[in-house]
Amino acid sequence: MKMVRLCFQIGLIVLCLTALGCGTASRQAINVNPGMNREQVANLLGTPGDRQFHGLDEAWQYFDLGMFADKYTVVWFYDGRVTGMTSYTGTNETLTGTFREVRWEDRPTVSVEWRNR
Repeated sequence: MKMVRLCFQIGLIVLCLTALGCGTASRQAINVNPGMNREQVANLLGTPGDRQFHGLDEAWQYFDLGMFADKYTVVWFYDGRVTGMTSYTGTNETLTGTFREVRWEDRPTVSVEWRNR
């Protein structure tokens, strides 16, 4: 009986610590703003788990382990500046720690204006 109680307490402690440590990137993502540069994003969210490029477009992906579903945050850059963010979730059984291929059609639309002086 004492062993069952001890295992339950240890499990509860592990569960609480896991809940506190999860969601770091997704919690900090609220502080990312359009126009920020790569260094500013890295200072907020850390090193991305995945980087993909498509011309001047770049996508950084972050992963947060969840209890029932994992959360993935994608920060979109154009020419080194943030243009937007998207997120997706995956079940622990199918996606744990792996990133999907970036769908470039999901990136934010960017208008670039060139002016002659």
